[in-house]
Amino acid sequence: MTIDQYRLDICAFSNDLLGVKPHAGQELFLYTIFPPGVEPKDWPYREATLAAANRWAKSVSFMIVHLWSAPFKHLLPHEYGSEDWFDQPYQILNLCPIVDLAYAVRGMVGEVLDDRAKEQIERPGGRGHVSPLVVALFNENPDPRGKSRFLHRIPDTNYDGYLTAHNSQLEYRTTDESAKGIQSRKFYIVTFDEFTREKDPETLIASDLRPRMLDTRGILIAGGTPHLETQSTAEQVWEAGNPANPDRNPKHISIQRSIHDNPAITQEMIDEMILGTPDYLIPQIVEGKWVQSE
Repeated sequence: MTIDQYRLDICAFSNDLLGVKPHAGQELFLYTIFPPGVEPKDWPYREATLAAANRWAKSVSFMIVHLWSAPFKHLLPHEYGSEDWFDQPYQILNLCPIVDLAYAVRGMVGEVLDDRAKEQIERPGGRGHVSPLVVALFNENPDPRGKSRFLHRIPDTNYDGYLTAHNSQLEYRTTDESAKGIQSRKFYIVTFDEFTREKDPETLIASDLRPRMLDTRGILIAGGTPHLETQSTAEQVWEAGNPANPDRNPKHISIQRSIHDNPAITQEMIDEMILGTPDYLIPQIVEGKWVQSE
């Protein structure tokens, strides 16, 4: 087995080489953005927006995207495996507006590389393990920063993340840090976790993120659970890729997914979660739908 055979199959890579099995909803979401067997130049979308229920495991999906993108550097203009491909830096970024959650994806990446992630231990069908083929690509830190032995200070930044031997850089920060952290830098993959908690993600995406991916033809993936209290522009972001919107951007796809996708969440757990919740909020919490306050 070689790692190269997984270059065009993100879910097989996750299951076989990370020891993390995507559930059916995650598989649909990831394969919509990265269709299996399709070369990167033919990927259908530049932006994808996920509105998903609480406990759908959005952050796990972003972790999978980071760990699959880093070895293959899909969006570089150079031939895969060439000297130029090897040498050129490949920036992957995760943003989150909530400080307490900003480093959740970063922590998951480290736990998978350390072979101790919850998703590996509780993998359906038996415990999963990260492949040595993946681990060998990531630089260990002789003076570890935090809990993972792979965590490094990203060059030319004040932020911690992960580095590969062939110059992929995985970075993590809050949206408050984004303006000072990404100016004059180019990104190939940007994941925007809990974008629905950001007051104005529409402007942040337009003014900070898209310009940083213009030259790279990068891909932006935003995911969150709709929240009424933020008075956010997140619904406008989602609507721009809504398949039912006749005016949607054809390079932007929006997807809505239910908590029922996650096999770890039982109906009993759902019933307990929504006990006492106003009826109008239940579609938001359980189905990831946009609702209006009453």
